Amino acid sequence: MKAQHVLAKAKAWAEQEGSRIPGFHGAFVAGSVARMAPDTELEPWRDLDVVMLTREPQMVKAERMELVHEGIILESSCLSAAPFHSAETILSTPEHADNIAAGIILADPTGELQQLHKQVAAEYSRKRWVKARLDFQRKDLSDRLEQAVKASQFSERFVHFHMAMVYLSGLLAIAHNRPLTLRRRLVITGELLEAEGKTQLHEDVLALIGCNHLTRETVERYVTEFDQAFGRAIQVKRITVPYDYKFRAHLRPYYVEGTLDMVREGRHREAIFWLFGFYYLAAMVLMSDAPAEEKPLFKERCDRFFNDLGLTPATDWGRRLEQVRAVADRLSEAADKALLNHPALVD
Repeated sequence: MKAQHVLAKAKAWAEQEGSRIPGFHGAFVAGSVARMAPDTELEPWRDLDVVMLTREPQMVKAERMELVHEGIILESSCLSAAPFHSAETILSTPEHADNIAAGIILADPTGELQQLHKQVAAEYSRKRWVKARLDFQRKDLSDRLEQAVKASQFSERFVHFHMAMVYLSGLLAIAHNRPLTLRRRLVITGELLEAEGKTQLHEDVLALIGCNHLTRETVERYVTEFDQAFGRAIQVKRITVPYDYKFRAHLRPYYVEGTLDMVREGRHREAIFWLFGFYYLAAMVLMSDAPAEEKPLFKERCDRFFNDLGLTPATDWGRRLEQVRAVADRLSEAADKALLNHPALVD
């Protein structure tokens, strides 16, 4: 289905859904689809992120909603409209600056979102705002590393480490005004570093999650095993884990095909970034809720995967987190240089 047809379906859905939300302020598209040409053919597994806004605090949802609507996969969040009254607030934070600058508005009952889009798009490439977004990302990264250091449980430390890697892998994209897509972050980081001749720095980024040595064949095997683990976790899940809303059968191709898409590009090592967090959550579910006779096989596979990455309770986490800080400092320096010299950025 072409992007324009997906967006038309999403617009109708957002308008209908918005009519049921008290204080509905509008809706817009987030993620990579916001920057796609209208005639781009979207793979069936690809999802569309829709952000709904409300002026009523009690309607704000902590978790996102996952659904299939007329053949398209939608991920919808309902956020407070408060930050979206200020162009300066949006311009200085990385999460939605690019989305609002792209300006795929699905619903706008007051016209304020369209006005916000014009203001943000006009200022988006100014260096002061790019620096503000970089500083925001650096602060999030630093905070997550501190939380990982202080964590008393491995599961807690792993989640903070994963999020630190999410923030770390976005630094160069922000400096180059590239959209902050989650799935392809390490691919984008690699492309930008390789274009600057900094291939060793990219290797060091990959080494942080232990995927720098993996072959394509190994990654393909891990993807197959993840697919089986994630599929079974969806069926047996009873416990609550982070990102609970992701455990949906219709999302299985999103993770599997979305990973293989990068493998086919020759970016099999970078593809592990998209996989390893969800694999850990699936393992948590299976070790808790799978039938006893199934647990040994899943445990053997999960242990092999995370041992291969060096991400286990036995890992020297003090050393690993120091390595993350050191690589983050080098990436941050590269981002600052890009901020100064990028031809698309203006004073």
